[in-house]
Amino acid sequence: MNEKECVLCGSTEIKIIFSSPLNNTKKIEQFGFSPTVSDFGVFYKLAQCQECGVVFSLLDNQDLTLSYSASNDDLYLNQALERTVTYKRILRDIKKFVSDNACFLDVGCSYGLLLKLAKEVGSKVYGVELSENACRYAREKLGLNVVCADVAEIKFSNNYFDVITAIEIIEHLSNPKNFILHMYKILKPGGYYI
Repeated sequence: MNEKECVLCGSTEIKIIFSSPLNNTKKIEQFGFSPTVSDFGVFYKLAQCQECGVVFSLLDNQDLTLSYSASNDDLYLNQALERTVTYKRILRDIKKFVSDNACFLDVGCSYGLLLKLAKEVGSKVYGVELSENACRYAREKLGLNVVCADVAEIKFSNNYFDVITAIEIIEHLSNPKNFILHMYKILKPGGYYI
């Protein structure tokens, strides 16, 4: 993707609407990075397409991966009880459409709270997360199958998953269109992407 091109429609008519003082990797490393903060947007240069109106990040994949791999998100764990309530609601809705033993992928699974609940109801669970700290927690504390990588780098079989969740991550991606196309490939026909 060209930095001067809309991630949705491909138009070159884009306008920078926010230019962060922390847009380069050195400043992000120095400042530290946590996705669950009120000033989350300070890390991103944001653009808006003048054709379709979509707002998107201009942080490239390399900076995105570097930022997330070193991130720690204590606030996420401090909100575990509240997040569990939300995740139980999500799983209740998913259960209406798939069996308990569904093959379940959570992309951007963070510390694995949703996966833990899905596993408890019998799903075969997989997680993908960029944060090394979150992956370690999910694997060591919760006993989950979580890979620390970009989901596009993992060779999942086509038509493999009954359910794919990617909650609160689309706004973090440098190319959401390619991400959704990839999810479609690894999702079973008739599967659910949430």
